[in-house]
Amino acid sequence: MSMMDPENEEAISTGDQMEGGGQSQQQGQAQQAPAQNPSPAPAGPQGGPGQGPNPKMIASMLLGQGAGQPQMIDQAGKMVDPHGQLGDDDRNLLALHQVAQTKGPQAAWQLMQTHRMAYNAKTSLGYAALQAGNINAATDAANQASAHVLDGSNVKFHAVGGGRRR
Repeated sequence: MSMMDPENEEAISTGDQMEGGGQSQQQGQAQQAPAQNPSPAPAGPQGGPGQGPNPKMIASMLLGQGAGQPQMIDQAGKMVDPHGQLGDDDRNLLALHQVAQTKGPQAAWQLMQTHRMAYNAKTSLGYAALQAGNINAATDAANQASAHVLDGSNVKFHAVGGGRRR
């Protein structure tokens, strides 16, 4: 398997070969099995099949176009965790899944964009706190921001050394 290097557009091996040059079992099976329901890939930031990146679509995605109100995050979280027993990271990811299942991909996209905007706001607060020398506030903002990265991770940052930059 390979992927493109955006810098020089050359294929980069991802190491899916076994010793002796053979392919992994999964990769070999994927190449042998014919597509049962061939359908074109949906157009996304990369454009349609065989197309390059769509700069306007990428820019609108990065700028949070289609985001809902910040309260949308709490409302979606209460759907899956009404008693607040889950951590923010897990609640947000489960809420996205629930919204996608019950309300469809457009609603899920709106929730994802809302999380993107919340992430951007929290990282900006963290950066400002860091520039002011307040490591504790920067760490707190980083922890709040990480809850909006909907990748299944539960990252926690900790200030070390008293929490103030000298």
